[in-house]
Amino acid sequence: MKTVRAIVFCGTVFLVTLTLGLTVALSFHIYRNRQPIFAEAAFRGYFFRMRVLYRLGVDVNAAGCPYRSCFTPIWAAAWGGYDDEVRFLLDRGADVNPKSNFEGSALMAASVAGHKSTVHLLLSRGADVNAGGDGTRH
Repeated sequence: MKTVRAIVFCGTVFLVTLTLGLTVALSFHIYRNRQPIFAEAAFRGYFFRMRVLYRLGVDVNAAGCPYRSCFTPIWAAAWGGYDDEVRFLLDRGADVNPKSNFEGSALMAASVAGHKSTVHLLLSRGADVNAGGDGTRH
């Protein structure tokens, strides 16, 4: 009977240790990669995830990666037509006319995707209809 208890105890200790180790590793991964995860959350409309990552210290204006094919969170939320996410970003200081790594401004993305309410929201917050994707006026 003592052998069975010892085996169960060792198995439990092993599972708890494994779970804690995986949790710490996952937490570190999320913290280290919080900016790309934040941009992806904006792209998919994951409002709760955006709020959590914002508390971890993301930059609401930074693109998800340094490459040309990356997008800013405001562009991503506008492309998806996620008004709550766009409002969240703008309320926390996101530039409505950002210089984007991805072609086109947030207003252009919402227009092309056909999200009228997002277009109206961006215009009401000062989006420039003449701003290009690189932040220049045309």
